[in-house]
Amino acid sequence: IDYYRKNGKDLLYAFPIAAPYVGTIGAGSLKRNTASMSGKGIDLGLTGTFVRNADWNLDATLNFSYNTNKITDNRFDPKDISAFTYSYNPIGISYLEGYPSDKIFVFRHAGLDEKGLTQIYNKNNEIIPVTQTLSGVEDLEYAGRRVAPYFGSFRTNLRYKQWSVYALISYQFGNVFMKPSIESYMTPSRGLTIPKFDLSEDIANRWRQAGDEAFTNVPALTADIYGSYSLQRYQYSDINVLKGDYIRLREISLSYGLPKNLLNRLKVENIQLAGSVRNLGLIWTANKEGYDPDFTNLVGNTTNLRPVPSYNFSINVNF
Repeated sequence: IDYYRKNGKDLLYAFPIAAPYVGTIGAGSLKRNTASMSGKGIDLGLTGTFVRNADWNLDATLNFSYNTNKITDNRFDPKDISAFTYSYNPIGISYLEGYPSDKIFVFRHAGLDEKGLTQIYNKNNEIIPVTQTLSGVEDLEYAGRRVAPYFGSFRTNLRYKQWSVYALISYQFGNVFMKPSIESYMTPSRGLTIPKFDLSEDIANRWRQAGDEAFTNVPALTADIYGSYSLQRYQYSDINVLKGDYIRLREISLSYGLPKNLLNRLKVENIQLAGSVRNLGLIWTANKEGYDPDFTNLVGNTTNLRPVPSYNFSINVNF
């Protein structure tokens, strides 16, 4: 068992700063060594042998880890976060005192209005239209951490005479991720309309006409600038937060060692034949939408390609 604590200081952080200091028209930021963070965790390893004799051997190892962190100082007042960030792009909120470095803030979804635009709740449970900004971070909901605080593996090896079977399982619990959704709607930019092509099935369920707000939460496709903001409030809302818990089968292998009498006739010390399969996929996952939490990006992006199963065969000869 290992227990650890670690305090970090002077961490790089782009903290908000008044526009005149950075020479920009809008709000700006400066990246400096300003943040401090505390972290702690525990690592546990337990190995046991259950059977051991001439013909049989069974052993197993369980690894368990817990890790968490918290920003203790970022040298600025949360009120200095730009109104656009917490009103339309909460994923963009960086280090925030009192929260983990990998926190996720989201909107509290309140359905669509009669025009198919996303509505959300503020801290007072009032419904806010897409045209209205929020008053601060306190209007958002803390959804959890991106990185699982609980994780580990279980591996076991079973031997019967010359045959051996090995299996490796990994797991993680306690984190969340955002459901991959529509990347963007077309919006006017300097007089031009930029088309976007999307592969998300959500696009087929979008609001199309008055009354659809009773059946769908996917906002209307519109070239109006508020249509883009409406999509962002849908993307970054609590209805798209999914649990990242899973149990994964990493590897199974089978090996066979040739018997001693045959080895003596071949005049070799040892010959072992082995085959293994890796990347077998998920045994169980908390989300029922079919997403693999290890291969999702931030909202608006397609999922990464999962590693395909790999098959290996080997012959090991010792003279």
